[in-house]
Amino acid sequence: MKITIGRFTTIAGFQSQFISHTIDIVQNRQVSRPITVGDYCFVGSNSVLLGGSGLPDYCVLGAKSLLNKTYTQTHRLYGGVPARELNVLSPDCGYFNRRQGFVI
Repeated sequence: MKITIGRFTTIAGFQSQFISHTIDIVQNRQVSRPITVGDYCFVGSNSVLLGGSGLPDYCVLGAKSLLNKTYTQTHRLYGGVPARELNVLSPDCGYFNRRQGFVI
């Protein structure tokens, strides 16, 4: 299944996992679903993103978070296990307005 990572997005640090498949125990079948991370996102270290999950544009996923569903609200901080909305982020944040991929 497809894993999509948007423009100017950072997968930070180490040990983040994108797990696009699981086993349906009842059907005894492997199930695979897409994972989407939007443009200008920041995924903190040691995060897990499960199949069927999505992080919208201009969002931050806090370190050690578990993203297990698709969110739609932009300019948000999501975090926790499982991830939930923690804060609204300003569209004026410098990270969201970069014209180059790297961060100084």
